[in-house]
Amino acid sequence: MDPTNPFFYLVAWPLLSAGCTFIGAPLAMHALRALPTRGAMLAKPIGWFVYAFAGWAILHTGLVANQRGFNSGLGWVMVMLAAAWLLRSPALRSFWKSHWRRLLTAELLFLAAFWGYLVLRAHVPGVMATEAPANFAILNTAMRSDTYPPADAWLAGQHLVYYYFGHAAAALGATAAGIPRLLAFDLALANLFGLAVLGAFALGRELCALLPRTSARLAAAGGASAVLLTLLSGNLAALAYWSGRFADDPFFYQGLSWNATRIIRNVAGGGLPPCGDSAVRDCPITETPVFTFLLGDLHAHALGLPLVLLAGVAAIAWWRGFSGAIPPGPAAAIFSGGVAGLALATNSWDFPLALGLGPIAGLAANLARPRPLWRRYFLHAALAALSALFCAAPQLLSYEPLNLGPAGAPLRSQLGPYLLMWGLPLSGFYAWRIWSDCARWGPLGAAPAGSVIALAGLAELSFSAGALVLSGGGALLALWAISDCARGERSGQLPFLMLAAAALLLIAVPEVIIVADGYSPPYVRMNTMFKLGFAAWTLFGAALPAMLISGWTELAGTGKGISLDIWRWSVAALLAGLLAISLGYSANAAAARVRDGGEPSLNALRTMQRHRPEDVAAANWAAANLPRDAVIMEACCRAYSDANRISNWTGVPGVIGWLGHGFLSYRSQYAEFAARAANVDAMYRKLNDPQIARKLEANRVTHVVLGQLERDLHRAVDPAPAGPLRPVFTSPRGTLTIYALPRAGP
Repeated sequence: MDPTNPFFYLVAWPLLSAGCTFIGAPLAMHALRALPTRGAMLAKPIGWFVYAFAGWAILHTGLVANQRGFNSGLGWVMVMLAAAWLLRSPALRSFWKSHWRRLLTAELLFLAAFWGYLVLRAHVPGVMATEAPANFAILNTAMRSDTYPPADAWLAGQHLVYYYFGHAAAALGATAAGIPRLLAFDLALANLFGLAVLGAFALGRELCALLPRTSARLAAAGGASAVLLTLLSGNLAALAYWSGRFADDPFFYQGLSWNATRIIRNVAGGGLPPCGDSAVRDCPITETPVFTFLLGDLHAHALGLPLVLLAGVAAIAWWRGFSGAIPPGPAAAIFSGGVAGLALATNSWDFPLALGLGPIAGLAANLARPRPLWRRYFLHAALAALSALFCAAPQLLSYEPLNLGPAGAPLRSQLGPYLLMWGLPLSGFYAWRIWSDCARWGPLGAAPAGSVIALAGLAELSFSAGALVLSGGGALLALWAISDCARGERSGQLPFLMLAAAALLLIAVPEVIIVADGYSPPYVRMNTMFKLGFAAWTLFGAALPAMLISGWTELAGTGKGISLDIWRWSVAALLAGLLAISLGYSANAAAARVRDGGEPSLNALRTMQRHRPEDVAAANWAAANLPRDAVIMEACCRAYSDANRISNWTGVPGVIGWLGHGFLSYRSQYAEFAARAANVDAMYRKLNDPQIARKLEANRVTHVVLGQLERDLHRAVDPAPAGPLRPVFTSPRGTLTIYALPRAGP
């Protein structure tokens, strides 16, 4: 294949991912042997993370350089080891022979998701909004740095302290496949979407396959439904949009698309005014995966999504192992711990969930045994903890926690907006509970769930606590059902109930306690609700198909009268209507996202090429010509702006980055962060000073960017013609120049 042909890159990454399938197959066979399909659909995600971890860990040793030769060579070595394993293991050959259809199906499903997402993304490439510039900077520095931890593009001389394994994995894959930096961002997003589709499908399918009397076709339909609910459906904010409570603005960042991600607003006097309105007391982020992928940002919460799904799969393996269905083995424990460790290094908010799901599922299964296997259980729990520590070790060596610890929630969600966010999954859960209880007790079975719903309404009127009662009460109902399953009364339900209970607890927690991470009102609960809610949506989406199939078949099999049939179909119609509304949001948001798209492209800087062609030319020159130890000074500090554009677009370290993010990432060094910002401002105003070279060198600067943005933000002056700064690049129109200090390259 010709690497100068853009089509090459659309094939190179899938070829790399096919190698990951080969790497992951033997690991899936052993770690997930308790699953009905033995994890065949998950060979690719497992192989991807194993390959990425190996490269990431080796680069931390400093023994090899982060270059294509090492990254691709590592992949080939791992593929050859997998091939040798295949040749020497009759069990592995039997696995491939028995599951080749599933492996092929997973490959085709990944390709459809990968290329399908790229078709959408080609209409809206770019890294110009929200935190995409910051994440592009992390990806670029992960591709550019010779060893890990990577240099920090926003604090020259320091290494990155943010959790970045997801970005490193994308960088390793892009470098191994020879993907240039301008295409790597969108191809990494497409790879992430493909892995998430496989994870959601496999988890949803496995949960359905565990139900009694579930055919393979119905289980596959459950897997497809899990993809729909997890990745393609949105919340119910369209109801507020259609009722006129949002402005009818087709622009993605002004209308329904954006407002749906801020739908839970605690407002004095009610209504849904913009978050900046003085009446808004609380405006957390309420993002779902469909928005994340439409926005197109390699943020940590998105990069952790496949790991949350793998943690759900690991919980099934624990449960099956200790329930007696399959003899428990250490591979599942090591696998679940490894997933948790990588979750900590990717998005630390997911770590407690990923670490706890498996052992808690194993505990529930063990308690139900006539003779619990306590010694084996605690051995497996210890193995999981050690595996998590091992896989997170490279991150822990350089990690600085971003939070200040727990704090009480200063206020609670109003029930109306809360239901616009969580109405679909909560309705699905309560529908299952009512169907299941009515199958046992007739019409009176609606009493437990109905009582919680009624109590939530009363609590909202009396104490503004309806959201807490609805989610917390649902968690109690789920735990009650889990106790029934633990006693063997409902075989096959415990796995989806574990996920549902975890999701309900995740959305209940921010009503009581938050992580105090430095945000001020109305954003105090923003991050806690955002990160926990995103994981909760993922678990809900995977669990709901099995949950609804279970409740429907239970109630349909009772034959207790036409009244229950009417009730069953009425609730099903309500759920279908809510799903249609949620998909209506997704369709509206997708249309808004591509409305302003131009000629299809996967160039991450295509949009900036139209708006800032001189800056893009400078960035491309810098990426190709500046030495590895270069440090640039450029317009800086203003968050969510074009400041730091050269560092963001190339990964070349700058003196200082966005100040707000500096506070979150470098609390222990924030005084230096602020001092650097002041120095940049002062030095730009004195570029004509004969002593400027000494001041620049004191701040580690080797190159100075001088364009219109520097003049606007820092009132920069031109260097003296005979001064120490020499021009090494001038943009085509002459509006931007890069200067080098006397001893600097290139």
